[in-house]
Amino acid sequence: MTVNVIPEPQSVRILSGNTVFSLTRLAEFYCDKKSEKAKESFFEFASNCFGLEFVGTGKEKLTFCAVSGLPKEGYRLTVSENSVRIEGGGEAGIFWGVQTLIQLLIQNDCSLCALEIEDFPRTEKRGLMLDCASWFFTPEAVKLVLDAMAFHKLNVFHWKLSGDMGWRLELFDNLLLSQIGSMRAYTGIGKMPHSGYYSQKDVKDILDYAEKRCIAVVPELDFPDHTAAAVCAYPSLSCFGEETAVPTRFGDTSACLCLGKKEASDFVLSVLDETAELFGSGYIHLGGGRSKKSQRSTCPQCLEKMKELGTDESGLLKDFFSRAAAHLEERGVRVIVRSDEPGLIPIGAVFEKRSDGEDSAAPVIDAFCRLSLPHGEMSVEKCYEHALFPLSIGAEAVLDTEYAPTIKRAGELLFPRLGAFCENVWTKKESRSFADFLLKIDSYFSFLDLLGIYHSNKKDAFPGKARSGFEKLRRHFGK
Repeated sequence: MTVNVIPEPQSVRILSGNTVFSLTRLAEFYCDKKSEKAKESFFEFASNCFGLEFVGTGKEKLTFCAVSGLPKEGYRLTVSENSVRIEGGGEAGIFWGVQTLIQLLIQNDCSLCALEIEDFPRTEKRGLMLDCASWFFTPEAVKLVLDAMAFHKLNVFHWKLSGDMGWRLELFDNLLLSQIGSMRAYTGIGKMPHSGYYSQKDVKDILDYAEKRCIAVVPELDFPDHTAAAVCAYPSLSCFGEETAVPTRFGDTSACLCLGKKEASDFVLSVLDETAELFGSGYIHLGGGRSKKSQRSTCPQCLEKMKELGTDESGLLKDFFSRAAAHLEERGVRVIVRSDEPGLIPIGAVFEKRSDGEDSAAPVIDAFCRLSLPHGEMSVEKCYEHALFPLSIGAEAVLDTEYAPTIKRAGELLFPRLGAFCENVWTKKESRSFADFLLKIDSYFSFLDLLGIYHSNKKDAFPGKARSGFEKLRRHFGK
């Protein structure tokens, strides 16, 4: 029997080499209330992949249930004669157990031998960031990404919804953000226009879709520096108030919010309030990378605010993040900040760490896995072997999409590296090896093909060196 599960379970015991269970449409199901999401996921898989619609009159029995004594995301999967039993420490544990069962059934043509798997994640937060600001991905494409996350046992979807190149979230109190900030005249060669945003109905639908897959959604609104699309909609919020269009070249802007104007501060709090109401309690990511200090060093209002606070440009940014964090904390929302300066992270916030050498007193999300980089620079092996920051509360794979304008190209960048990443953050080091992961690649690619998920081929996924094609993409998309 083949057991090529990704991520690798903590413990697998094969108890017999003979087939003891075969899934057919006659199988009966016994599920408790905490198993509803897992059952729905399994039924959807069986219908889509094998055309099975269960009638429940046979001898094969599948039991999904919650039990005490297991971690909340842990599970125990037992296959015995005519029986599959998945016990989970909670709703998520049962759901992850079903994802393992799905992989086993695909690999073994629905026939399993006796085995026992005991499994649980090594990290609490296992995320993927999809940048939908640089390029708009349809709600259907976002759902495909969520499906892929569920099969990989990733539980946090970091959804970037704003940046210099586009504002993608409909907010009724600031409608011009999506009506103006979501459209740019062209991008790169061909000068094709680009636009798109998510209505609040789209967002609620995607939140429901994610929740059914035990995935939390963290929206990112990149404040206060990567806000060219926002200040195109509301020019008076910028330092100098010029009317501009949404940039057509990545990185080709100096526009940012003025941190010395009260109206800009009021705007941010209004946006955060409506976003928090839409997404609920949890986290909101405020971006924060690559700050534009030089812009504020010549802005009269920013200079006046710095004088009032007795600080410099860095202190002005810290004041902004601290006020935003305190405001959201009153609404039960915690802030995540990505910054070149860990000292800017406010008390109570989480620090998204993207590079080595940084230190912070705040809890850390280790976002080492930069999947926008070429495979030769961020290799499959590096995704697999990276040692997580010791004090991290989790890790995140990051897909900035400046050079990934389609879901096909995004898939080529994501896979198989996301498989390596998820095994890193799920499986204890002593229970896995990169050599064994490589032996699973063919089976993994077949699994992705069956699910309709785009991926890189082996030649591109395992290059001898960084390829020149990345530079061609940079030129094509205008940077």
